[in-house]
Amino acid sequence: MTAAKEMRTGYEAMDWLVRVNAPAWLDASGLAAEASSLRALPPLVSIDAIQESADRLREMQTVAYRRSGVPGWSEVDGLRAYGAMAAKNAAFGIVGYAHGRGDSQLVNSVAGYAWTVASYAAHAVADEQRTAVTADLSTSVPAGVVA
Repeated sequence: MTAAKEMRTGYEAMDWLVRVNAPAWLDASGLAAEASSLRALPPLVSIDAIQESADRLREMQTVAYRRSGVPGWSEVDGLRAYGAMAAKNAAFGIVGYAHGRGDSQLVNSVAGYAWTVASYAAHAVADEQRTAVTADLSTSVPAGVVA
């Protein structure tokens, strides 16, 4: 693989992470307007575009965290959005290092924000599913049986 192709692959991973994966989880957790705001970002094909996305992603991280109801960060919740971690690592490894130390930190931060947004939103979805299953079980268990 050529250096140019590796760079393009890194940017594609970052773009997918920010404009596809995180919004999909936001949609699933009931945050459609927030998902749309990430999809509306320009394609992440340069360090400048990544920098421009940072503020919106920090804001979405806070929104998704509040939606999740998680009292603290959990790696288990992060595993629900595992694809985002793979994209985060690819973007950081390829794009970040190619642009030098300062930009490497920027790429890692922005990728981390997007991964965290997806993870918190995934946690919210899991909580809603768990609540629905518990409610279904409580109505279907015969009298006298402890669920």
